[in-house]
Amino acid sequence: MVTLDTAIYQPGHTADVTPVQMLAVVYANGHRPAYDRAKMDAIAHRWAYWSDVFGFLRSVTWGQAGHETGWFWSRVTPNQVQPSQNNWGGLGADNSGAAGAVFGPDPAFPHDDPQLSAIDHGIVAYMCHLALYIHGEPARWPERIRPYAPFAYRLDAVRWAHANRRLPDGSLLGFLGVVTVLRDFVNCRWAHTRDLECGTLANGYARGIEVKANEVLEQTGGSPVGLTEIIRDRIAARGIEVHDLRDQLERHASKSPETRPPDAWRYIAIHHTGVSRGRRSLAGDIESWQGHAQFHVHTRGWPTIAYDIGVSLSGRLFILQDIAIVGYHAYEGANYQTLAIAGDLTGTNTPTPEMLAAIETACDVFSDAPELPSLLGHTGVYGHDELVFLDSRNSTDCPGELLSWAREYRNRTGPQNDPNAEHFEETGHWIVNQDDIRMLDLWRDLGGLEEPDPVGYPLSGMTLDEDGVYRQICENRLLEWRVGQGGRSGGLGQRYMQLMGQMGRVQLAMSPDDAAV
Repeated sequence: MVTLDTAIYQPGHTADVTPVQMLAVVYANGHRPAYDRAKMDAIAHRWAYWSDVFGFLRSVTWGQAGHETGWFWSRVTPNQVQPSQNNWGGLGADNSGAAGAVFGPDPAFPHDDPQLSAIDHGIVAYMCHLALYIHGEPARWPERIRPYAPFAYRLDAVRWAHANRRLPDGSLLGFLGVVTVLRDFVNCRWAHTRDLECGTLANGYARGIEVKANEVLEQTGGSPVGLTEIIRDRIAARGIEVHDLRDQLERHASKSPETRPPDAWRYIAIHHTGVSRGRRSLAGDIESWQGHAQFHVHTRGWPTIAYDIGVSLSGRLFILQDIAIVGYHAYEGANYQTLAIAGDLTGTNTPTPEMLAAIETACDVFSDAPELPSLLGHTGVYGHDELVFLDSRNSTDCPGELLSWAREYRNRTGPQNDPNAEHFEETGHWIVNQDDIRMLDLWRDLGGLEEPDPVGYPLSGMTLDEDGVYRQICENRLLEWRVGQGGRSGGLGQRYMQLMGQMGRVQLAMSPDDAAV
């Protein structure tokens, strides 16, 4: 429930309503907005996206638009601001009768559809105006939204009001950086209505937004916000352009995908798609992911697209399926335990900075967004070909140039320590615990790298030999694990073999020249 004491700025926690609920309230009680359904749908989805980017609570910002426009001119309202202006905050409209700003297509929002560009322009102008009240001067805005400061259409007017508008006692009213909770929209800040009960300028405007925000929250249209939606919105809230394609991708007509609980997957696998289509428009990016889904379903015969999240060279990020679905992006031993993020490029393409930023943001959300790490089993980010520690058949050239990024990210974000897998850059091999095969535990119990008698670095991967024994060669020991019987150290490692070889060469050197005759 929204009250006058509800904080408007809640970065990372903005998705209290869905676009479905936002649309439902506009059409509630038989209302008919001034826009057709397609434009209303676009406004709602872009509004949710930009609310998340700016860190403002969706229900409050949508409620303010509803208060300003009468749910987008869906009933009789003052027509000082016209629907064609794309001005849903009444910016520039005042008691003098000024019609206010007009927002149209803008190259800063380069959509294929000029209508979408105009929608973004109008929404961002509103968000920037609200940011002035919440954060103050643009120089004080959070870094991620500072680039949008040029769209603070009413900055000079707000500055003037901040320096000149006074309360009845003569003190400055203040406008810049003075709003924290909804109640702060009093005394003619932004706009005012006269509270007829007390005859003074009081909470009328704030209460109008409060009522509208709760109307949105009361809507039951659409599915409840699930974990995939939370992840999607947390990524968007960090400034990445996110598109949800779950209802737009091919699915197999007769095969149902396997599912898993949230804590079942422990790793993020970074892939490339193996296709080079270059940097494309939004429509082109969507077409590319639809093509991948068709190939995976119709040619490969898989239930769904292989990946969970796709990132295009443009930097746009796409939610491809629910994270509960087990994808077919690797071999069986890895799929159930991993979530797949795929860059749409080949192994020889260089990923763009925008692509890397989007992938990194998604990985950051899984690692440190509020409550997500405790819901998920996520412990590390690995390139596809590094998943050989889960299934040896994952030896591949995927993810190409994204592999170096995955390793750098993993080394930089140290807290993702996995107690069941350890990689040794010195030799390029892993030692792991895999189900009942506890080779990493055995290596640690025997001393690991500790002197004076270290097991040493791994010199091979773990193999299953014909006698049913898992074996892994380390510098000083041969590790063995028999299912049902546990592990042991069997035989000498390479360091001792080298020492014995050196001793033999010394012995030969000391022998007479004809010793071999």
